[in-house]
Amino acid sequence: MYESKLRSCLHYSKRKASLLPKYELLQRRIVFPANRQDIQLKAAFVKCAQCEEDSRLQPLLCCCMDCAAFACLAHLKAHLQSSGHNFALSTAFGELFCMKCDDFVYDRRIEKVREEQQNARRRKLGLSLKHRWNPCRTEVKLCRRSSLYVLQMNAGQNPLGLRGLVNLGNTCFMNCIIQTLLHIPMLRDYFLSDQHHCCRSGPSTVTNRELNNTCLMCELSHVFQEFYGANVGDPFVPNRMLHLVWAHAKHLAGYEQHDAHEFLISALNILHRHSGSTSMKQNPHECKCIIDRLFTGHLQSDLTCTRCQRVSTTVDPYWDISLELLNGCRRPPTAGGSAAAVAAVPSLVVAPAAAAAVVAANKKDDDAVAPADALALTDGTTTTDTTTSKTDTTTITASTTTAAAAAAATTSNSSANAKANCSGGSGNFGTDGERSLDECLENFVRPENLGLHSKIKCDNCGTYEVQHKQLTLRKLPIVACFHLKRFEHMNATMKRQKIKYPVRYPEFIDLTPYTTTHRNAIASGDQQQLREGSSRRHLTSLTNRYSLFAVVNHNGSTESGHYSCYIRHQQDNWYSCNDQKITRERVDKVLASEGYLLFYCKSYIDYD
Repeated sequence: MYESKLRSCLHYSKRKASLLPKYELLQRRIVFPANRQDIQLKAAFVKCAQCEEDSRLQPLLCCCMDCAAFACLAHLKAHLQSSGHNFALSTAFGELFCMKCDDFVYDRRIEKVREEQQNARRRKLGLSLKHRWNPCRTEVKLCRRSSLYVLQMNAGQNPLGLRGLVNLGNTCFMNCIIQTLLHIPMLRDYFLSDQHHCCRSGPSTVTNRELNNTCLMCELSHVFQEFYGANVGDPFVPNRMLHLVWAHAKHLAGYEQHDAHEFLISALNILHRHSGSTSMKQNPHECKCIIDRLFTGHLQSDLTCTRCQRVSTTVDPYWDISLELLNGCRRPPTAGGSAAAVAAVPSLVVAPAAAAAVVAANKKDDDAVAPADALALTDGTTTTDTTTSKTDTTTITASTTTAAAAAAATTSNSSANAKANCSGGSGNFGTDGERSLDECLENFVRPENLGLHSKIKCDNCGTYEVQHKQLTLRKLPIVACFHLKRFEHMNATMKRQKIKYPVRYPEFIDLTPYTTTHRNAIASGDQQQLREGSSRRHLTSLTNRYSLFAVVNHNGSTESGHYSCYIRHQQDNWYSCNDQKITRERVDKVLASEGYLLFYCKSYIDYD
């Protein structure tokens, strides 16, 4: 607003012609990298060699504009003094620092370059662009005349975006999921920047049994507006949200108690269908809607023939991963019967980008999710990716026989038989009564023998042999959801029981050890890849590093109970959300809670 009064640095003005091209290049390659190659370049070089190992990546890292030396601001000042160089660039924010002025430099041209490169990266990420406000003379006069009013919250009010939800009668499960969705930063930016355009607003898309206000995406957008509007003190009544979920997921209709995980998957399925994405029609296996861009990852299943060592690979999309808590229990092989009769894996929820064709074939009404369809999704129905490609360690086959066998082999016994096969297992868990999220994930990707009763005909050698299976995370989602399987059926009585083992889960987690690339390196004995340099390891760690932002807990038994959640709001502030009651909590209390659904968000978004 008062740019006209600002003057650029005199030292910069003398070297503007030579510095500007370097500044633009560093902005594009280092500050706002737009592709994977530039991200790797930044991770390899942007560090202070003089600082300790654990503090090399502090936010005030700078680059010398004359020799491209990287160091923190304190060490870079010493470098500038000893070398006679004068200008440095902040690698975090892209601002120019002048050593002689001992301050950051303002210049209209370099600010414009910085904004252009920043918007180029935001455009790649699908985020709204930042625009500079250029006030007219009247606006400038009003700003100079008027006092600056700062909106302050009353002492008894919650911060902006934090609000309780009224329990409408056994709807605590829904309130927890709504609170979680409302505190996903990318989803918040998507709705508050008005990027959702209702696909049901036109008359051609509305059937006789639908009304114009049947879009769950529109209702979620309305809830975002309510939470980040002015009336943040009163609890919000999610009656319209509840009605729409009932209308589109018939098995959730009514005031009975329901499972929060079941509601999450149903809600994501409805939001996915109502997102209006056109990419689903072009490629049914790859949807570009906001739901799939945030929640969808890819799981790789490798089946190895014990006779000829042929590896068949299938890749399936997923929204969340369910993790076993019983000691040594990990999808045991079927007690009897053929491989085709193996039940569905109860530890993977497949995204509808792959399952939509199956669901659409069984129902004509796009808006009515029958209980059978919902249970099929919840149980983890898989769809084989028949795309033929080759890698160094696996062979992906597209034959119908192999694809069907691989899809059948990724399934196992139902949870009713899980407990019977858990005793004496070789799981990686610790002592009874103690679990950790890392142990559960290690158990999930641990290779397993499918057993003598699950022999599959190998396309390569033509014999029925025992297969070895290993699951790995091929592509990680932006939002990772881990479902701790606390509800199991006892084999003898078929009665449900709740597993109350405490699970240790960290505030930050690196998922690199569970990825396909890492597991293939271990299996192939690639010592060079395993012993790669610290910069490369740090790049992988940053790319696959996640931070906890929501925890859903269940208190009670299988017959009756109550859901509550913890959410992270405004960086490092944690709050307990118990329906309409919101209280501030310490992070140590959050990490000590039992945990049922754990939500992690990527610390650094990876993009192509």
